[in-house]
Amino acid sequence: MKYFFILIALVSFTNINAQRNSYFLGDWFWKEGNKTFTVHFYEEGKILKGDYQLTEEDKLGEKKIIYKSNKLVNKEFDMYFGHAINGSSTDGEIFHGIIKDNVLYGDSIHSVRNGELLIIKNDENTLIWSVTYLEIYNKLRSLKVPNEFSIPINISLSRQKK
Repeated sequence: MKYFFILIALVSFTNINAQRNSYFLGDWFWKEGNKTFTVHFYEEGKILKGDYQLTEEDKLGEKKIIYKSNKLVNKEFDMYFGHAINGSSTDGEIFHGIIKDNVLYGDSIHSVRNGELLIIKNDENTLIWSVTYLEIYNKLRSLKVPNEFSIPINISLSRQKK
């Protein structure tokens, strides 16, 4: 009987955590002029992960990718960067995590600027996105860090319609 209650509690906790993350899942975008910043959130276990990209639309309506976080970092091994966003929500209203700006330095897998990502549910179709610099010291190597991110830091994302 004791194990039955433990099993029910574990299943309930997993379902509650999935419900807390579910609002953020999917595609979100922010548009400024002819440029569109798109974020894709997906869930692995209890963790929300994500990728982002910036596209630009030309006069003929064709989109060109300016950058994307899940970029090819090693052609020889066909290796991609992977997720650049990692975090979770504890209440379904606020997402807190880490974002890696990996487009500042080019194509290296190790050249990233880490940021603290805070996303707040504004309403059913918009999120408030805020990124602040997260300082991590690495004594083995020193990189010259730019003063700014290349990704947007204070924007309102809209839910992408399917």
